[in-house]
Amino acid sequence: MKIQKTTIIGIIGGSGFDDPHILQNARTKEIVTPFGKPSDKLLIGTINGKK
Repeated sequence: MKIQKTTIIGIIGGSGFDDPHILQNARTKEIVTPFGKPSDKLLIGTINGKK
């Protein structure tokens, strides 16, 4: 059985790395978590082909 590993990068706002211009194919997504709704929408995209 072949196991495929996927790397997903997460950037937390306020870290200094939240520049929206580094993302390709950027889009926003509204989510709800078991702890409630976040204060803002998520910004999702890719950086050099990585999610």
